[in-house]
Amino acid sequence: MSIAKTESQTIIEAGIIEENDQVEVRVEHLRQLESLIGNAYPNKFERSAVTGKEDTISNILAFEQVTEIVKELRHNTPEGEKPDVKV
Repeated sequence: MSIAKTESQTIIEAGIIEENDQVEVRVEHLRQLESLIGNAYPNKFERSAVTGKEDTISNILAFEQVTEIVKELRHNTPEGEKPDVKV
């Protein structure tokens, strides 16, 4: 089931959630996504393998290119501040 369309009607028509501007816009955006990619909320996600292995949080954090960036950000960011978005 999609948020934008159940088997026979939208969640608004089914009375699952109240109709309002945000919901209408969200449903329209989801319909557009579904027309491009199918299910906007897939039940199965394939992990990437950027690190050369299955990309888990641990593997990404241990990946050399990521650790270098993290070190640079920590080095260039004063304590208590947020990192510069341009870095």
